[in-house]
Amino acid sequence: MSVEPPPIAVIRNIYFCLSGAVDPAITMKIHPFLLLLITALASYGSTTIVPKASYDRPFELTGPKDLPILCAGIAAAGAALALEYSIQPLTVEEVNGLSREAVNRFDRNATYHYSKSIDDASDIAAYCILAAPLSLLTDRKIRETVKTFSVMYTETVTLAYVLPSMGKGFFKRPRPYVYNTAAPLDEKLSRDARVSFFSRHTTFAFASACFMSSVYGSYNHGSRLTPLVWAGSLGAASAIGYLRFAAGAHFPTDILTGALAGTLIGCGVPYLHKTIHDSARLSLTPFCNGLCLSLKW
Repeated sequence: MSVEPPPIAVIRNIYFCLSGAVDPAITMKIHPFLLLLITALASYGSTTIVPKASYDRPFELTGPKDLPILCAGIAAAGAALALEYSIQPLTVEEVNGLSREAVNRFDRNATYHYSKSIDDASDIAAYCILAAPLSLLTDRKIRETVKTFSVMYTETVTLAYVLPSMGKGFFKRPRPYVYNTAAPLDEKLSRDARVSFFSRHTTFAFASACFMSSVYGSYNHGSRLTPLVWAGSLGAASAIGYLRFAAGAHFPTDILTGALAGTLIGCGVPYLHKTIHDSARLSLTPFCNGLCLSLKW
């Protein structure tokens, strides 16, 4: 509940009583400013008592914000999918013409890796971490706001799909295993061999990890488990990034870009849905020989 701001006249009376303790010469100089300031703050809002229920609902949905995001995300997902599938596979001549010496030194080591089993393991791990935020629904407070949670989760997954897809469609970068003689030729000649930049698995992993940790921390203020949730989820996401490298599926720059994009998505979506408390908090606190006026919003 909120405490209604008292009438301006009452605030002025309080102001004059308080200012009487200040040196008159200083008071004459600050009277107009302080009177204007206190009057403006009183009209904006006074000391507010925020109910505990507000902290049980740290996120909110707004039509003007979420409808454009969802619609644009769906449209962009379709465009990105079409762009990615328009990629033409490499020819045998193009594959034979590739040289790992042309790859920058930072990424070059990835061309020595190829493992189908590790690639399959990274697929399973990515699906698991992508579904991990759904475990938050075991929390009663989150279940009570399941609509908000579902919309935020959908936006996160959509963005994590769209951004890498657009990168893959624009850059058409060959995967590291294309440079490796241990990889079979039929894989090198597939469309999937030209979608290295940037890693969708890593983007999904970090977006899911950051989304899960951000939401958990917002619903559980001061919980000792919050740092563990962050460390565990980010550790799992990093492991997926390494698996993509070990499988010969991505260069380090692909993985780092995916990690950055995923982090921005996973932290950004919850941040954009933070509940905003309209009322300002105004307090007067004794300080030395005077008073301290503070405003929190």
